[in-house]
Formats: sequence, C-alpha cells, structure tokens
Amino acid sequence: MDRLILDLVGTVVTVIALLFTGIQVFLLVSEIKQNKKWNAQNAAFNYCMSYSELEANIDEKCINSFLEKLAKATPDMPVDLKSKQSKKAVKDITIILQYFERLSVGLVCGYFDEEVVRRVMNRTFVETYKRYKPYIEYRREITSSRICSHFDRVANTWENIPVAYPYRTVPSAKKHRQVNS
Repeated sequence: MDRLILDLVGTVVTVIALLFTGIQVFLLVSEIKQNKKWNAQNAAFNYCMSYSELEANIDEKCINSFLEKLAKATPDMPVDLKSKQSKKAVKDITIILQYFERLSVGLVCGYFDEEVVRRVMNRTFVETYKRYKPYIEYRREITSSRICSHFDRVANTWENIPVAYPYRTVPSAKKHRQVNS
C-alpha cells in the first residue's frame, strides 16, 4: 500500500512538472515571436527613417533633367550616358533604387515588418517606383537583367491594396480623446 501511494505521488509530481514545463515552453515561444515581431518593426522603422539622409544627398534637378531626356529618347537618339550630368543622375538614381530594392528584399524575406513600412512610406514607395519605372525598364532592356524585381513586385502589390485604416491607437491616446471630447 505504501509503495502504491509513493508511486502515485511520484506520478502526480511528474505530471505537474511536465505541465509547468509545457506552460514555460509555450510562454517562451510566445515571447520569442513577440521579440521577432518587435525586431522586424524596429528594423523597418529605422531603415525607413534613413531615407531622409539619403534624399539629402541626391541632386533632384539632375535626376529630373535625366528622366526628361530618357522620356524623349528613341532608338535612333539614345540617352547620352557618358556626360558628367548623366553619370551623376545615374549614380543618384542607382542609390535610390538600391535603397528601395533592399527594403523590398527585407519585406519579402520577412526581415522588415510590412505594416510599419506601409504606414511610414507607402505613398513614397509607390510614387518612387512610378517615377523611376521608365529608367528601370530602360536598364532591364540594355542589360537584359531583372534589376529591381523585388521593388517592382512590392510596389505593384501595394499600389492595388489600400493601407489598412484606421490606425490602431495606443490606450493613452484613447484616454486623451475621451477627456478632451
């Protein structure tokens, strides 16, 4: 009889220990997922904020002039890529397109949080793609490559899907609106 009670107590203790272990594993996995989401949101926000630094070093007049020439170019009258102004414009355009291609790769691979990027720069993202699409197509044509393929894919997807509104609001903001209403 004593042996049976000892076995029963040992079994109950083992079951309780397994239950606690299962709960701890569940909580740990949940925390890991939250941390992963937070890291993706943080990385996305920081990368988006770096765009203003990039923009400060870009010569918009030079780019605009180059894009106008590109729009007027024909097979008989191609764009002169050897001029100093064209080289500067191509360099600046390349910097911008590389930024958005990297951002797009990060989104496609899940490194960046899409919701954060869309809320911070949805319009900039889509408008930048539209602005440089002729240049992207031109480069694809002369290099036979798929440059900016991720940027192309994300921009075309976002153009047809509206950003989810209304934004979530933090509890303190709700409280503030109720007090001031």
